[in-house]
Amino acid sequence: MEKTIHLMVTEGPASGREIHVPPEGVRIGRSSRNDISIADDIMSRFQCRFFMKPGEGLWISDLGSVNGTFVGGVPVQEQRLNLHEEIVAGGTRFRVVNTGEVVLSAGEPVSGFAAEGVVTPSPHEPTLDLGLKKQRVVKEGNSTATMRRKLVWVAGAMILMVVAVWTPWGKLGGVL
Repeated sequence: MEKTIHLMVTEGPASGREIHVPPEGVRIGRSSRNDISIADDIMSRFQCRFFMKPGEGLWISDLGSVNGTFVGGVPVQEQRLNLHEEIVAGGTRFRVVNTGEVVLSAGEPVSGFAAEGVVTPSPHEPTLDLGLKKQRVVKEGNSTATMRRKLVWVAGAMILMVVAVWTPWGKLGGVL
C-alpha cells in the first residue's frame, strides 16, 4: 500500500525527504526518540508534531521548541495547515503538498468525508450541539510559571507538616 506524501522538506539537512503523516501524527526533532529525526543543529530535540484532525485535515503543533515553529513566517503554537504552506522548524523548511482532505474536481475541499466512509457535518452546515462533547479550555499566561507557583505552595505545605511532626509536644507549653 502506497502512503500519501503530505510534506516535502525543501531546505535543510533532510532536503528532498518526503513525509507521510498518519492520523495519529508524527513528532519531528533532532532527538532519535522522535518519529522523524532530523540532524539539524538549530532544531530542538522535540521541535513539532504534524497530525490529522478528522474533518479538518493537517495540523501542526509546536512542542515547546527553543527557536519556535513558523508557518508562513509567523510563530505558531498549534495551527491548521493549508496546501502549499511553508513551515520553518530550526534550519529546516517544509512545504505542505497534501492536507489530507478529499478535494472535489472544482478544487473545494470536502471536510465532511471520514476515512471509513461515514459522512460527518461540514463546518459550513448547521449542527445541533447537545453539550456532550468535552470542551478544551485554553488558559492564557505562562504555564511554567503557574506550575512553579504550585510547586512552591506544595513544598511550603510539606515543610510545615515536617515541622509540626518533629516539634516536641512537651516544649509547646501545654498549648493543646
